[in-house]
Amino acid sequence: MIDVVSKMCPCGKTASYGFPEGKPVCCNTCKEPGMINVRSKTCPGYDGVPCPVATYIHSSREYCLACDPDDSRRTMRLNDETAFFDFLAENGVSVTQRSYRVDYRCIDTAKKYSLIDGVIITADVVVCLELDEDAHEYYDPVCEKARMHDASAELKIAFPDRPIAWIRVNPHTKKDGKRDVSRAAKKVRDERHRKALVLIRDVLENPWGGIKYVGY
Repeated sequence: MIDVVSKMCPCGKTASYGFPEGKPVCCNTCKEPGMINVRSKTCPGYDGVPCPVATYIHSSREYCLACDPDDSRRTMRLNDETAFFDFLAENGVSVTQRSYRVDYRCIDTAKKYSLIDGVIITADVVVCLELDEDAHEYYDPVCEKARMHDASAELKIAFPDRPIAWIRVNPHTKKDGKRDVSRAAKKVRDERHRKALVLIRDVLENPWGGIKYVGY
């Protein structure tokens, strides 16, 4: 079976990119200069305030997590973050700061800043920790990589002698297309926390730069 609904790029992949106000005609690989992602909608901001990160959002959402006036999403995410960071504290890992803001002072980007769920800054390494709800399946992967690249570049200016490491953890699992909140899902989440702990201890003892994913 083939996708008979989505517009296809000449190469055969789903088209997401086109010129502003136009239709999608190319995939990310084949896009031409000046094309943007016109298939995914961008968060419009809320109450007259532009979205600070200009992130792409899923068609089922009206706002990104930062702009959404519905606090229930943030409460759920906060619970995930609290469980993870409490687990790290219980196991002797000291997080330098949660909700760490990286302002783009030197990097040329349309965005003003990025927020990282937590960072560990030592004399040898900078470790960025992120809890990615549902593995950020609705996020544009190109934009995700660009965000990490820009944030890493800004951090490298601030900490030029240290590698920048990212550890991204997906605490969620799905069942029948919906987020699983059963006891079994909690066990999976706890196991992912333990895997992340191993990675954190490793990077603190043997500093490295790059990205590691848990639960993707």
